[in-house]
Formats: sequence, structure tokens, C-alpha cells
Amino acid sequence: MTETQEQRRSSAIAANLASHKSHIRRDLDRDGLVRLTGVVPPGWLAAARADVDSYLARHGSGEHSLVDTDDWDCPTIADLAVDERVESFLHSLAFPGSTKPGYEGYRQRVLRILDGSAVDSPPFDWHYDANAVTMLVPIVIPADGTGHLAMFPDHRPHRRWATLSAAERLLVHNTLYGRMLRRRYDHAPSACTVALKPGDVYVFRGYRSLHATLPWPSNTLRVTLLLQYGHPYGPEGRLLQALRARRNSQRGGRIGAQA
Repeated sequence: MTETQEQRRSSAIAANLASHKSHIRRDLDRDGLVRLTGVVPPGWLAAARADVDSYLARHGSGEHSLVDTDDWDCPTIADLAVDERVESFLHSLAFPGSTKPGYEGYRQRVLRILDGSAVDSPPFDWHYDANAVTMLVPIVIPADGTGHLAMFPDHRPHRRWATLSAAERLLVHNTLYGRMLRRRYDHAPSACTVALKPGDVYVFRGYRSLHATLPWPSNTLRVTLLLQYGHPYGPEGRLLQALRARRNSQRGGRIGAQA
């Protein structure tokens, strides 16, 4: 079968990711966050931006948080999100040598297209992801230095019990705790800000890294691809599902991927 143009572009990114395998896990263990520079070629970014422009022309401006890759209507971006080599790369970071059923696989793949005045979450909506490792691919970031990421990498250790981990994810949405985190951020914002640059890729342990999207002006385009891989505690039981539902209700029902 002949590769499509989108598949060829995805292949180049997958190869670039694979070239970092020798050091990325070491860097991730040391720093909690890894920035891989120049992984995404300009040609892919241009094609992805054309996808987004076409999508907005068909579906209108506002908030678009897309989770079903079959319905993204953005072939260049979708091909990268479903590329098996990218999945294998993330699996090697989440569970080296592990094949335990129920732990592997994507928890969520999200294409976030935010255009216009509708921004789906207030600034500093601190949260942990529920997955083992998160890969963030900036596609369009405002040119005025806004819309970046606030982060405390590896803010908490791996918890032995899944219920404790879920309870901590619930705690960060407490108003007083949120204010404390904001003061901590404001004390040294440059040290806690991850400046996002299209062309680079960012990898971190989603369930251990406390993070929030920083604000950006309304009527400004911001587009990111989030690949959230691995279930740190295996399949969720009823108690965890209930805790997740409560957490989502506290966040106004918003989707769990905010970067």
C-alpha cells in the first residue's frame, strides 16, 4: 500500500521521536519534563494549520475539544495521533518492558482548537492528568507570549493506591489549595512556565505533574494535540469512576485534557 502524504509526514515525526529514545527516559526521570526541540517539521505544521483553518471554516469558531480521531476532520493531525510508532514510543516511557493487560493503551487523544472568545477553562485550572505519560504537541500558540503552560513537574510521587491518587486529583480543585498554588506560581513564574513552541514536543508524567494552561487573549487561535497514554493503576473500578465523575463536576464538566 502506498503511503499517503499525511502518513509520510507522521513517519518523519515518529523517526525523530525514536532518535531520542537513548536519553529521554533518563531525562524524564531526572527532570520530570522533557522538551524535544525541532521534532515536528515545518511541513507538518503548515499542513496541520491548513487542516485547522479548513475545520474552522466548516464548523465555526469557538471551543472544539475533539476526542474521536475518526471525527477530527484534520487528516494530518489525526494520522500522527493514530501512528503506531508514536504509541510504541509512549509505551516505552510509561511501562518499559511491561505488557500487563489493562495498563497499556491511550486513555485519551485530544485535539483542542480554541478560536474566538470561548475558552473552556479559567486560567490556572490546576490539575493532574489521569494517565501515565502525556505528550503535548503545540500546533498554534499565540504570538504575544501568552497561552503557555504552568507546571510543577513530578509534583507528587507515584502513589501505591489508585484511590489515594484520585483523591489528590480531587484536592487540587479546592479553592484554598488553588490560591496557594497560584501564590507559589506568582513567586517565580519564569521558573514554573513552560514556553510552548510549535515544532517542539513536550513529554511529562501526566498523573504526577501538576499543571495548568495560562491565559491568552480572546479572539486568538490556540491549537494543541494531547496524547495521554497509559493507565497507571490499570482498569478503573467503580470507586475511581465515582471520584472521576465528582472531579469533572467540580470542573464544570470540562474535558480532562487542558493543555
